[in-house]
Amino acid sequence: MHTDNAACGIHMSSLSRKSLGAFCLLGALFLSTGAVQAESPEPDPPLAVDAYSDEYDELFRHYSRRFFGPFVDWRWFKAQAVAESFLNERAVSPVGARGLMQLMPNTYKEIRTGHSELGEIYSPWWNVAAGLYYNSMLYRKWNDEFQGNDRFLLMLASYNAGFYRVRQGLQRVGKVRTWEEIEDHVPAETRAYVARIRQLMRPKPQAPIVASAQTP
Repeated sequence: MHTDNAACGIHMSSLSRKSLGAFCLLGALFLSTGAVQAESPEPDPPLAVDAYSDEYDELFRHYSRRFFGPFVDWRWFKAQAVAESFLNERAVSPVGARGLMQLMPNTYKEIRTGHSELGEIYSPWWNVAAGLYYNSMLYRKWNDEFQGNDRFLLMLASYNAGFYRVRQGLQRVGKVRTWEEIEDHVPAETRAYVARIRQLMRPKPQAPIVASAQTP
């Protein structure tokens, strides 16, 4: 496996050679999952989330590109990790969710099925990669009903509450097409979770999240 830093676009000053090898391996592992394609937007403005540690920025940048294409602002996923764990790679929730992206062990185990290269759940590399992979699966689940920002926000809500719990909320209110129509019918914790991530993305929470996106 070729693991030099030029191939992965990662600076050796921020990642050890051993960790870099694992990072590149996972990039190759998920190479064939398919990413959203999008047109290039304007340069990103400074956001509230930028005030948080940049220690893991290269991971969010890399796996955002891997699973959502090169023109989704990777900081949405950093903001999600802030909401999940405050960027604490050793975080454990009261219900047992772990790591930067607060993955449940059973969810992580399912993601590892067929991907034996995935390592320890607390590893920032594996945890971020698995978390964004899981996001991409949830994003695709909403493909037939929602588009644009509403679809992305439903992905976030599903990450927090579970896809079927959000789906049950929709069934109670009938045919809707926007997050604003849905949010009162998801758990209060989930509303606060999505609102927190959007707050961290000030001043552009209403801007297109996935520009001109098309899924494979």
